[in-house]
Amino acid sequence: MGYFNRFLLFLYALAVALASLGLAALCLHLLPQAVIENEMAFLLSRWETLAGAAVAFLWSVHLMGCSLVSEKKPREEEAVVLHSAGGEVRVSVAAVRDMVEKSVLEIAGVSKAQANVSARRSGENSTVYISLGVAVEEKENVASLSDLIRTEIRQRVTDTLGIKEFVLDVAVTEIRAAEKMQKRVN
Repeated sequence: MGYFNRFLLFLYALAVALASLGLAALCLHLLPQAVIENEMAFLLSRWETLAGAAVAFLWSVHLMGCSLVSEKKPREEEAVVLHSAGGEVRVSVAAVRDMVEKSVLEIAGVSKAQANVSARRSGENSTVYISLGVAVEEKENVASLSDLIRTEIRQRVTDTLGIKEFVLDVAVTEIRAAEKMQKRVN
């Protein structure tokens, strides 16, 4: 629930609390009955009372709708679940993504890497999907560089996480010109 709806809920709860105090005052006969009947006749004859009742009704329906809508909770897929001798270990998807991107950027000829990692839990195991977009320098052989990237990522994920089976998709998204070193003139 957002801040605006929380504020509406606060005002609504305050109005209900004041109405319950007013009802308690009526039940305890704190005001003479003639005064109460006169004020009620006046309130019921005004169009503002009907408008206020309509706003209160819409307000109530809105807050009921907010209470029925479920907020997004962190999904189970947000972590890779590993099994060790001590029990389950959860590794965040963001940590795996960072590891993959840093590993790829260490390879000569790769100038940019962007990984999308997702994990889906099936039974006790997590299935990891890695989609990797890389920018390579134009002097590099794309086929051999992609094989090197696959080998490096498979080795790193297997060594670090202990996962041998995962889906890896490598796509070259950009071929960049090699950056030339400019000589300084003194």
